[in-house]
Amino acid sequence: MMKKKFDIDYWLQLPETGNGTTPQKSFLGDLGVPDRVPDRGNDVEIILQRLESAQTDITAGYNDWRDIGFAFADEFGETGRDYFHRVSRFYAGYSFSECDKQYNNCLKAKGHGVTIKTFFHLAQQSGINLTTRKRHNQVPVSVSEPSKYTFEEADKTIFNTPKIPAEIYRQMPEILRESCEMFADAIEKDVFLIGAITVLSGCLPNIQGIYFEEPVSAHLYSFITAPAGSGKGKLKWAKYFGMRIHKT
Repeated sequence: MMKKKFDIDYWLQLPETGNGTTPQKSFLGDLGVPDRVPDRGNDVEIILQRLESAQTDITAGYNDWRDIGFAFADEFGETGRDYFHRVSRFYAGYSFSECDKQYNNCLKAKGHGVTIKTFFHLAQQSGINLTTRKRHNQVPVSVSEPSKYTFEEADKTIFNTPKIPAEIYRQMPEILRESCEMFADAIEKDVFLIGAITVLSGCLPNIQGIYFEEPVSAHLYSFITAPAGSGKGKLKWAKYFGMRIHKT
């Protein structure tokens, strides 16, 4: 088997500058991702889960539906598309293609002054509780029996899970290290990294290794479960690693 030194510049296909060095260019910025991931996504995720649990439609009126699209486009850009589909699918006449087309129009139409507050307002008008508890106040509750956890025990059980050591992040390729630096919270950073590695593994269809004399592919699978507001929603940002390949 031929051995070849891994050259990240070759795989990224970055142009060289006049002095033969690779220009300092943000991979995420090139894809249109903001420098920092908005924290508002946690609140939106919690309210969306409540809408889904109640199967409540807040898009029956066209103006409301349009404004929700504007709100998500203003707050999240392209990543708000999934939110828009989720909030729209309880409408009796929901169409994936029409919903997608509408969100495209919302992305193109800028400066309408509609913010994410519109989404929260419409959800509240439909009877959805907008209270979002902070992480340290969340306690796992069983429907069948009373919870045996105290607040302190809940913190240890759910939110004080082992973290990926900082040394690992320092040794990662720049493309991953730069992406993970978008997240200030350690749990969110770990969730994103696991998702990013999973997405990247799917981009290596012809890579194999030998483990215990058996061929093993590079494909990984990840499954993350946690209470609302715990940071698992940041997993959605990992898809940007495969977006450029998907578009080509």
